[in-house]
Formats: sequence, C-alpha cells, structure tokens
Amino acid sequence: LSESQERMAFIVKPEGLETVLNVFRKYEVAHAVIGKTDDSKVLKVFDGEELVVNIPAKALSVSPTFKRQEKRPDYLDQLLAQPTPEPSKKIEEIIEMLIASENICSKEWIYRQYDHEVGVRSVVKCGNGDSGVLRIIGTNKFIAASVGVNSKHCYLDPYEGAKGGLVEICGNVIANGAKPMAMVNCCNFGNPEIPESFWYFSRAVDGMNDFCRTLKIPIVGGNVSFYNEDEVSKTAIKATPQIMIVGLIDGL
Repeated sequence: LSESQERMAFIVKPEGLETVLNVFRKYEVAHAVIGKTDDSKVLKVFDGEELVVNIPAKALSVSPTFKRQEKRPDYLDQLLAQPTPEPSKKIEEIIEMLIASENICSKEWIYRQYDHEVGVRSVVKCGNGDSGVLRIIGTNKFIAASVGVNSKHCYLDPYEGAKGGLVEICGNVIANGAKPMAMVNCCNFGNPEIPESFWYFSRAVDGMNDFCRTLKIPIVGGNVSFYNEDEVSKTAIKATPQIMIVGLIDGL
C-alpha cells in the first residue's frame, strides 16, 4: 500500500516492468522508473550524474524504538459494572426508533449517488449482499470485499472489539462464497502520549494480530491516525480500528 494517498512505490522484477507500466498507462496514472536494486546494501541517490546520497540501507530500516506507557482506563470498571437498564419504552417503539436512526437505517441514499459500475466489474452491487463482489476480467475468479468495525464495542474492550470486527467482516465475505485472503486496516485513535489512549491502540492491535494469526490471514497493509480528539476538550474519539477483508471466489 501507499505511504499516503498521493504517492506509492513498487519494486518490480525486470521481466514484469512493462506489464506494470501498461497498467499505469491504461488508467492514465502518472508514473516513473526511479531506480534499481542491487546487492550492495547501500542506498545511492543521484541528481543527474552527481551522487548526492550514499548511505547504508540498514541505517534507514533499523531505527530506535520508543516504549510508550499504556494504562487501562479506570472508568471502564465502573462503566462495565452498570446493570442493564430496563426498557423505558415498549419494544415496538424501540424498534421504530432504531430503524429510523441515521446510524442504522439504509445508507442507499449515500451510495446510490456514486457510480459503482466503473470498470463494469460489479457482480454483487451495493446493498445487494453482505460484501461487494467484483469479477477479475479474463478469469472465472472474483474478489469480495467488506469494511467495518463497531467502535462502541472497541470502546468497552478494544481487544475483543477488534476481533469482533474481524469476525463480522470475515463473515460478510464468506456469506458471498469467498475465502478471506488478506486484511488491511485504518487505525483511528486518540493521543498516544496519554497512557489510557495508547492502551486502546495497543489492545486493538493485539486483537487484530491474534485473530489473523489464528486464521492465517495476512495483514498486508494499513495506516495509523493518532491525535483524533476535540481541539478544546481534548476528548478522544472512540477507538476505531477500521478493518477491510478481501476474499477470493474461485469460480461461480
């Protein structure tokens, strides 16, 4: 995956270079061949013919680590000890309130505004299944993908919340006949300098790691966004390790 939304780099075998370049040309993606690899274990950068950087590659890949403090928030014990309240309304009224909630109701009014037929590969379209399914042109194989996580679950228990998110998202692609093949994530958390905030991040990562190791699902990329908090009160967002699973359907 990319370092950011704007740039990414690929290391391509020489015999596959033209194939990759043809993909870039097809989709009019700006690109350039910027270097080559050798066995010198030295990074060299040239400005024209002038050598401007000459540094051991290991110096860039082996960096000092910083052990941040983490602490389970005290308020969780009190929060989790609260008894389940009795419903204040009739079940029928509660159901009506829930299905009317913008958090729960159909999101069709959003995704119907976007062209999900780009590339003419959509097999299972938005809202028609638990995951989206795209055909791989020229083959009898298909890719299923699903995204999500429950931030409230992660707020109460980031370890189990992250695993619970993976259970749901894996289930979404399995429901369409796909085998989960890989996971990427977008981890959104508060200030890592605050031990309680960093604890949420640490436990969520542990949850994702343990789940994916158990099911042998590789985590092939992702990013981390810290300092997501209110500017005035410094109140952090709920821990949100957004998860995406892609799966393979080998023939329909």
